[in-house]
Amino acid sequence: MSGRLSKGKTGVVQIQSKNAVDEQIDVVKLQTHELPWFIIWSVTLSVPLAVALTNVMMVHIDAKLLAIKFGTVQDIMEREGSFALGALALAGICAAYGLVATCLVLFISPACAGSGIPEVKGYLNGNSVKGLFGLQAFIVRVFGIVLATASGLPIGREGPMVGIGSNIGYAIVVNLALPYYRKKLRFSSESTQEQVGTIVDEERFSYAKRIGSVMGAAAGIATAFNAPIGGILYMFEEVTVTNWEPELTFRTFVCTVVGVMVTKGLFNLAGDDVHKLLIYAENDVSAAQWDWKDVPLIVGLAASVGLLAALMTRIFEKVWKFRRRMAQRLHKAQPWAKIAEVLLCVVVIALIHGCLPAVAGCNPDNNTGRHLSEDGTGRRLASTLSRTQYTCPDGEHNEMATVLLSGAEGAVKHLFARGLEHFEIGPIAVSFVAYFSLAICMPGLAIPMGSFVPSMMIGALCGRMVGEALSKTGAGFADPGVFSMAGSAAMLGGFTHMTIAIVALLAEAAHDLSLVPLLMLSIF
Repeated sequence: MSGRLSKGKTGVVQIQSKNAVDEQIDVVKLQTHELPWFIIWSVTLSVPLAVALTNVMMVHIDAKLLAIKFGTVQDIMEREGSFALGALALAGICAAYGLVATCLVLFISPACAGSGIPEVKGYLNGNSVKGLFGLQAFIVRVFGIVLATASGLPIGREGPMVGIGSNIGYAIVVNLALPYYRKKLRFSSESTQEQVGTIVDEERFSYAKRIGSVMGAAAGIATAFNAPIGGILYMFEEVTVTNWEPELTFRTFVCTVVGVMVTKGLFNLAGDDVHKLLIYAENDVSAAQWDWKDVPLIVGLAASVGLLAALMTRIFEKVWKFRRRMAQRLHKAQPWAKIAEVLLCVVVIALIHGCLPAVAGCNPDNNTGRHLSEDGTGRRLASTLSRTQYTCPDGEHNEMATVLLSGAEGAVKHLFARGLEHFEIGPIAVSFVAYFSLAICMPGLAIPMGSFVPSMMIGALCGRMVGEALSKTGAGFADPGVFSMAGSAAMLGGFTHMTIAIVALLAEAAHDLSLVPLLMLSIF
């Protein structure tokens, strides 16, 4: 129907059509499309609560899966007295986890493969992305990333957490705000009977859904890394919308703070030992002293790691394109070819991670960071960290197993630790070569995954090697943990091209603002 709009004296909107038939549209209930304050705050508080509950559930499930995996392997090795059987059991359990993860993606929600950040970024900037939201996508991302990380793959959960949080924010806005963007209209004309219809202000409703997605994604990053400021800045730099208004900053700030506080409260109430799955722990603090003589060394480290980040980015691109070409060539064998590919990667990685530490030596437990500090404060240095015993006798630990079998989050905590936490250069170098070689094989696999944490760990390994080597000179250089954090900053800066968010995330990890200049210099 075409014509012109006019408004009569009675307030009824009239449409003057070309065929001279006057039709009236009577608004049953006039709405201004402005959300009431209680709806705005209901959304702002409901989003972080839901994200925090989801994150706590994921961490606990991940902890249970890891306990089952390592407990079963340990029982087999002790009962049978065979390391080979233990390694095969480890590979079998990891393959089972990986199989379920890839089947969830391929048979339920194929759009959940990968990190999900490009899809979220496209949606937030006005594009329509099929399969990004919905109950199926939520379930697949949640359980897919938990199973994938439990299988031992060198991946992170920051990307899927952006998608999970965005999905939660989208769903809450749809359920709470839709009635306020909807109008009921009564249509009537001389030739037809009166009819009632409903229209939705799609433009404003879409904007509200995108705001909810931003808040949910920021809460997802904040709860995953226990970093409220870093969560806001991560969204602002990496997955921002074209128009970021001041009120969005305040709402996102509230979301990240509430999400982190609720997550911490739930962990405290549960009383479970889940710190190994979280990078940032309040006890992982120590004095981080650095001097100007450390600056040239950190600049050289950052330049070298930056080149490594560029190399890794190019390799990621080549691997992803190769997998896409192979998937097209083997289209008749799909999805079984993709399932077999995931299983092969999981089994190979499990065997490498399980067998490499077996050839490494054992170290006594006299330097694990369980001693009181020497500054008289009584503060413990890295008191929540514990080394992995693996096949070593009581009172000793395996440094390579500590890095490769603790998961990326647990390994990064060890590498960032300062004070009495020390590593031998050999195990760190071998772990770096193994982890980097396996991490570059991940792009394109049919599982949810992120690359932020693996990049952080690769940079931390590089920095730790340099720091440990300098510490042996006795020249009084900064603690190896400081160089480890500088390496992570350089790697993340080169890989993601983010700046402020990385500094905030790592500064929150260190609980030491004096490291901010070094971190900024490393990224620069």
